[in-house]
Amino acid sequence: MPVFAPPSVARKPLLPAEANAVKQIVLVTGATGYIGSRVVERLLAAGHSVHVLARPRGGPDPEDMLLYLKNLPGAVKQLQVIIGDVTDPNALRVAMRGCDQLVHLAAVVDVLQPKDEKGRQQMVQTAVQGTQMVLDAATAAGSIRQVLLCSSIVSVMWDWWERGRDHVYTEEDWTLDRSVQLNTYAYCKRESERLAYKFAEGKSWELVTINPGIVFGPVATRKLSQSLSVLAPIVEHMNGKKYPFTSNLYVSHVDLDDVAAGICGLLATPGANGRHLMMSSGTPPSMPRIAKLLSSAYPAAKVPPFTAPEWAVAFLARFRSAQLGFDLPKFRAMHNKPYKVDASKLQRVLPGFAYIPLEESVRAAADSIVAMGLAAVNPMAVACCAAPMVQGEEDLDAAAAAGQPPLVIAEITPKSSVDSLGGGLQKASR
Repeated sequence: MPVFAPPSVARKPLLPAEANAVKQIVLVTGATGYIGSRVVERLLAAGHSVHVLARPRGGPDPEDMLLYLKNLPGAVKQLQVIIGDVTDPNALRVAMRGCDQLVHLAAVVDVLQPKDEKGRQQMVQTAVQGTQMVLDAATAAGSIRQVLLCSSIVSVMWDWWERGRDHVYTEEDWTLDRSVQLNTYAYCKRESERLAYKFAEGKSWELVTINPGIVFGPVATRKLSQSLSVLAPIVEHMNGKKYPFTSNLYVSHVDLDDVAAGICGLLATPGANGRHLMMSSGTPPSMPRIAKLLSSAYPAAKVPPFTAPEWAVAFLARFRSAQLGFDLPKFRAMHNKPYKVDASKLQRVLPGFAYIPLEESVRAAADSIVAMGLAAVNPMAVACCAAPMVQGEEDLDAAAAAGQPPLVIAEITPKSSVDSLGGGLQKASR
């Protein structure tokens, strides 16, 4: 299958903590996602055994992403896939059997508001109750000693227009109640994280969370991340389909492989617990700056050359306020307002960790998007981007010829029982 991104460990080699970690059995939920697939790759590269809970065929999990995971180096011996839903307690119980650590990445990712109250309640229920179900299963498993929950920076600072310009966000901050109610995604992230910390009290496992900003980086397959929707207007303009300007909004950037390395590094660090903000710089970049970076990378491309004046942003916001979750005055308050974040804690906890620069992240995202043919640029510019790398199925074929067991070891449906599986989950090799 075509793969449009270099390996995670090629862009960011294993940290000392990752390379020297005691080998574990790790369950990763959301493993077919943008971040999850890179986490699985790094865990395999470090020698860990990985359990993946993936939804059945025909469900939301793209089959090409599951094939991508199965083709990763080390997958034949170290990766085990359980087909089932993260909202099914039975599937969670089977997937966690024998695991030492849990990485919970499965989540509803949609920054736009649901169309109605029913949609909002469903989104909240999926996020908050889903987190509770996963934590219940981790507790019941008995073997889990560390849980890593991927939260978001929106649970920390989705209120930057309310704070003074001198306020510096740290792990001690939580988004204000009056602001978090404006956006369902921010509400879900904050409440899920709060629930996790309250539930973790007195448990046999330690809880650690990461709060990444908007994630940029290469896209391995044609499944695009919600984070890259920030680049969508610029990419669409490169195709001649959008307005010739960007708005002067600020985005809290962090590279995809920084997030994956941060997760794996924290798993490998004894005593790691609590919150960890992830943002590549103390002051977030503006959209016009990102547009300029793309223009430098692709001089012949039609990158939006102008910054929208406030009146134009206000005019467009009139038609998007319901989707975005805030009214025109608040949108104006956000415009032209930078904020400050201290994300240095992770660097203190993980020796050798350094953030990948914004320029490299934007270029990596653009290269893979162009390589997939989703953005039209001058042929000379295309020649400058990384060519698609093809990973075949040789490893899988070789495993089959050698008589090794298949990677998909159990398929769990809500009506299945663990007992009916003839022993259920096989223990992953260490």
